[in-house]
Order: sequence, then structure tokens, then C-alpha cells
Amino acid sequence: MLLTYGRSEQIGATMIPTGVPPEFLARVTSPAQAFSGAPAQAVQIWTGEELCEFPTAAPSDVVRAVEVAHEAQVRWWGLTQIERWRVFRDFATLVKTHREKLIRLLQVFGGQSRFDAFDQFQDTFNSASQYAQFVKRMSMSEFSHGAIPFVSRLRKDSLPLGTVAAFTLSDYMLSYGAVDIAPILAAGNSVIQFVPAQAYPVSMAVLELAEAAGLPHGAWQVLPAHSTDLGRAHIDLFDHVVYIGNTATGVSLQQQCLDATVGTTMYMSVKNHSVVMADANLEVAVRSVAWQAFMNAGYSSVHIEKVHVDRGLYPDFIRKLRSLVERRIVPGATYDHTATMGSAYSQARFDRVRNHTVDALSLGADILCGGNPRPELGPWFHEPTILLDVPEDALAYSEETYGPVLIVEPFDQVDEVTTEIAHSQYCYGMQIFTEDMALANYVACASTASFVSINDGYHMLWGAWNAPVRGSRDTGTGVRHGVAAIRQFTRQCLTMRELAYTGEPNSTQSLNQWERLSLKVVYTSAFLRSL
Repeated sequence: MLLTYGRSEQIGATMIPTGVPPEFLARVTSPAQAFSGAPAQAVQIWTGEELCEFPTAAPSDVVRAVEVAHEAQVRWWGLTQIERWRVFRDFATLVKTHREKLIRLLQVFGGQSRFDAFDQFQDTFNSASQYAQFVKRMSMSEFSHGAIPFVSRLRKDSLPLGTVAAFTLSDYMLSYGAVDIAPILAAGNSVIQFVPAQAYPVSMAVLELAEAAGLPHGAWQVLPAHSTDLGRAHIDLFDHVVYIGNTATGVSLQQQCLDATVGTTMYMSVKNHSVVMADANLEVAVRSVAWQAFMNAGYSSVHIEKVHVDRGLYPDFIRKLRSLVERRIVPGATYDHTATMGSAYSQARFDRVRNHTVDALSLGADILCGGNPRPELGPWFHEPTILLDVPEDALAYSEETYGPVLIVEPFDQVDEVTTEIAHSQYCYGMQIFTEDMALANYVACASTASFVSINDGYHMLWGAWNAPVRGSRDTGTGVRHGVAAIRQFTRQCLTMRELAYTGEPNSTQSLNQWERLSLKVVYTSAFLRSL
């Protein structure tokens, strides 16, 4: 039974209760009953009410999971390319069919507004659909001429790495879960996903859909854990490690993997920027900045944390931005579109937002709007906050806040902005608002951003699935989207077949004869390659 809620399901503007019946939660979390770790609870984020309890995984469970994953990977890679395509195709169909249920689960366990939960649904459906096409069309084997055209033939095979460990978060349970798991599976690997207990019910619901679509049992496993320490103790059992989280933990994990000679793919801390030039369309810039700054309450790898505005435009910009945020970015605990911003999903996330806000204010920053917790809505709700005149020594100025806090500052010369962004270790994405495309390209190329949207938010660029997005510096070097996202989880095997000349002197040749023949071959090959 796929995500069957039964009679207690209610979709719409329902407040609490959740509309997710206990029997459903008992079913999707039942695999955890085989684990032998300490018990954990998953709660309704907006109220703190415990919805289900289950054991977490213990070290012995990790070892067993790796054994199962090794066997499942052989079965998964043993399917034909068309059979693997059908799995992704059918998974996309099931995600589409269960849209409302997935959105509800994201709101209940992730604390998201419907607007943000729907955004995750879109991302998941699009990724499954696009990876299905990549799996169908991309060739895992490529052929070309070798050193000597027409005499040698080269074959390059992209083979699975094996079993991959993936450490994911609760912020974006689908985008940081299913979406980032998809290219690992598309490459033919098996994957063991380590998730916080809060994310376990959602992850298992999605896994249920994947196996219903035909994914071999054990090819994707989800292990609930209290921390990343569980998986880190068994790094040497894996063929590759994927990490999504803050840079400090990621760097430590990366060093551990390096010591164990295990490859890594890292998606780490971000602090994205927006630049509003003097000739920008003010309405477009304000709208895009407002929605992207507070998407998913600021808990997103593509949200904006700092916006630089031309000084001449600055007064009008902050006036219009404040008006829009106060009207449209509404925090609240509702399942419909009454509220447009949800809450943090943990006390630690909430505390970081409070610390960065209080620290900036204590050092002289001003508040344009927001700045306060909203305990009457739920334990971890915080108002969308816009800070002005933030000093450079404030935590929020250069560190990742990862929450609903936006810094707005004016600039006089665009080189001031490009210099700051070029020195940033965390700039994953940028927005640029201007009618001057030469200026936009100059700023984009002078930055360290992995992707740049001009006169737009992130949706159009993020939806360009043929365009890989690769991190840099302290944002990590993992690739999202496109064939490149799949290739990063493969190893290359080169096979050369010589059809005639082998390159070594035969038993009757003198070395002088061999040298003259080799020169003829080399010069002829260079000529043929130049044609």
C-alpha cells in the first residue's frame, strides 16, 4: 500500500491534528524495529508533539546494511539500461500521484509552509523525470580512436563505484534526500542514507515509492541516527561518501575519508549574494530577493543571505522590500497558503538564527523588519528578519546564518561588491539585477559563485536540468543536475585495442628501423587528427 492514509486523511487548510494517521507512521517506520540502537522520536515540528518512536541504527546495523547493499548493487547494475530507466520513470509517476501526501509529510515533519513543501515536490518530480531521461539516453560506454586513428580503438566505460554512504539533513527532506540520492542510483550504485530521526518517516515514505517503482530491495537503505558519528565509524566499509551539511563537519569528514582513501562528494555551507544595480527593475528585484531570501524559512542552499544595492536605489529598495516582506512572507502553522513561511526544524537551527541576530544588533546593526521569535506559533518560529548597517565583525556578516535573516547594504562602486564576493568562501549562487548585460557578465565572472541568475530568482536556472551546478571553495565540490551529476559517482575504465601496429619493435627489427617507422606513424597520426 503506497502512502495510504486511510479515512483520517484530510488535505486542505487543516490545522493540527496532522492528518497523518498512526497506522501509516507505524508502517513506514517498521523497518527500524530491526535496529538495535537507542530509541528516537519524530515530532510534529509546529507543536513538538511526538508522532512516532523507533530504534535508531547501531554500529552492527551499519555492517549488516553494507552487506545487503553490496548484494543489491549487483542486482541493480545487472538490470538493463531500459529497465533502470523504467524504474526512474515509474518513480516520477508515483511521486506525481502522491503529491498531496508528500507535501503533507514535509509540512508535518519538516515544519514547512505549503509554498515551500510544494517547491520540494516540484524539485523531486523534476529530478526523477530528468534522471530517467539521462539514464535512458546517456551511454555508459564511449568509443574513440586511440593513439593511432584507424589502427587503435579506445573504449571508456563509466562503472559504478559500489556502495555509497550519504549523510543528509532534515532541512529539505526530499531535495537533500531523494533528489541528491537519485544520481547515485542512476550511476548504478547502491546507497545507504544516514538521516536524523526527524527525517526518517519522510525518507522511508519516498523509499517505499522507489521500491514500488522497481528499485531492488536493499539498493537504497535509510538508517536513522542521532548524529553522523554512526556512519563515520564505518567509513572504510564504503566506496564513496556524500555529505550535505556545514563546512566544519564536512572538512573533518573529508579528511577522515582521505585517510581511508575513500572518495567524497561534498555539499556544504553557503552564503549567497544578490546585487541590485542602478538600472535594475526595482519591482522584479524586490520580489525575487524577498522570496529567495526567506524560502523554506532561509534553510536552503540557494537562498539569499546578503543583498548589495546601488546607493541611489537603496532608499526605495528597502522601503519596497519591507512592505513586500511584511505583506507576503507570513510565518504560521497552517497546511494551506495562509502562511508562506514555516519554522526551523530544530532547537540548534533556531538558536543559530537568534545568536546571529542578537550579535548583529549588539554591534550596532539596525532592524528593518522582524527580528523576533514567534513562540505563539510554535517553539521554533522566527520572524523574517532584515538587518541594515551590519558591521563587518558581526557573525551574520560573513558566516553562514542558514535561517530567515537577510542583510541589505548599499554600495557606491560595483568593484566593492565583486571584491567582497570574490573573497567569500561560501558564495554558491548569485542574483544580479541590471539591464546592462556586459556589466552583469563582468560581475558574474568576477565572483566565485557556481551559478548566477540575471533578473530572476533561482527557479528558471535550477530547473535547467542539463546545466550542471558545481560547488567551489567551502561550499563543497559536489555537482547537482545533468549527466555530470551522474558521472561523479562512477569510475572510469579505459580499454585499448590495437588492430595492427603495437608500438614495440618486433624480433626482426633493428632499433633504428623501429625508430624510423615510429616517426612515420607519429607524424601520420598527427596529420589525421588535424583533419
